[in-house]
Amino acid sequence: MAGLYVEHLALLVDLDRLDQELIGLRAEQRDVPKAIAARQAQLDGLIAEQERVGALLDTQKKTNRDGERELELIERRSARARKRLDGLFVSSQIEATEKEIAALAEQKDEVEFAVLEGMEEADALAAALATAQQAVLDGQSELSSVMSAWAARSPEVAARLDELEVAQKQVVPKIHKDTLRMYMVGLENRQNTQPRGITRSDGINCTMCQTDLPVRWVNEARVGEGVHACLGCKRVLVGKVLEED
Repeated sequence: MAGLYVEHLALLVDLDRLDQELIGLRAEQRDVPKAIAARQAQLDGLIAEQERVGALLDTQKKTNRDGERELELIERRSARARKRLDGLFVSSQIEATEKEIAALAEQKDEVEFAVLEGMEEADALAAALATAQQAVLDGQSELSSVMSAWAARSPEVAARLDELEVAQKQVVPKIHKDTLRMYMVGLENRQNTQPRGITRSDGINCTMCQTDLPVRWVNEARVGEGVHACLGCKRVLVGKVLEED
């Protein structure tokens, strides 16, 4: 036989269903734009990295071109020195020119080594730039996809929230003020990890926080003979029969 508080508890079950969907949709409405902003910030970082690597590559290419021009100058100076050496007869002049040619050869080796290192560095930077560019393209694609999905989803969420808020306003006045107060205490209890105003029993345990419940409370909640709140999480105890209904 149904107890005096069946309707009270049934209304709480209805309110809980509305509140849970409201909580989920409000979280979605709050969190998705934040996630989009975070993705945009991440993309901005990827673009900045791409620009940084591109600037390094441009600088390295310029350095390499400067090194190649320096090699050309050394080659011309060496060629002139060798040609001049062929026409010299004074030993002091020959010795000085040979030293100049040797110094130019040493300088050429150093510049060639630097150019080779620069070419390797440019290759590495080019590979890094390609990776950075791909990361930017992937980031842009992912962000565009998320934004498009949310642009389509957002109006649906807003419309459903309006519907739920209207339904909530219709249910709340029907609930006895003391029962509603008990529900709100559980719903707003900051010690609960999940915002919810009702709980059920598993044997004599609260399903939400595992606190032991008085057997009488469990039995009364099952048939609607009393309104009780869990001593642990402060949520109102609702019988499983009402949950199924």
